[in-house]
Amino acid sequence: MKKCLFLLALLLVTAQYAMAQPRDVQHCEGDVHVGATMPAGSFHDGDKQVGGNLGLEFRYNLGHAKLPLDFGLGVDVVSSVYHFHSNDEHSGGDQSNRTFAVQALCDYNFNQGHNVAPFVGLGMGVGRHDVINDNVYEAGDGEACFVVTPRVGVELVHHIRLTLNATLSRKGYNAFGLSLGFVLGGRPKK
Repeated sequence: MKKCLFLLALLLVTAQYAMAQPRDVQHCEGDVHVGATMPAGSFHDGDKQVGGNLGLEFRYNLGHAKLPLDFGLGVDVVSSVYHFHSNDEHSGGDQSNRTFAVQALCDYNFNQGHNVAPFVGLGMGVGRHDVINDNVYEAGDGEACFVVTPRVGVELVHHIRLTLNATLSRKGYNAFGLSLGFVLGGRPKK
């Protein structure tokens, strides 16, 4: 046990020194992203299917290397898709439970301003649920909701952003997502 704790501590210290110091960056940046989702939990007797995500973000970098935070606003459409087989009660089919969300965002950026810049963040806001395709099961169609989105990712060469997230609002709508974004702005200051 002591060896494991020592190795973990050594790994953390090494990782801290291996990461370059953040740089001052431009204050404003934005991105458009598209991705794939997978439902985060069961919904009646449906089989989980791959869905989609589409969104826009605008972020304001504090721009100071000592506090590499950004704050912003994001708009996303996230789907949780389930396939239902026919039974005595329902005819079956695919049901896409979609969440349209508007969220306030905050990210902590490691290695900010470098070619490889990991980040961890959180989004919180409001949304609306909609059932698309077959409405096999009632799922709060048209309801307003509170949305929370924890996320981790990496920004590559100042323009490519890979993000892994979980959009959480209600059973049947919760989804894990992986998105690819194109970033404009936020480059290191000269």
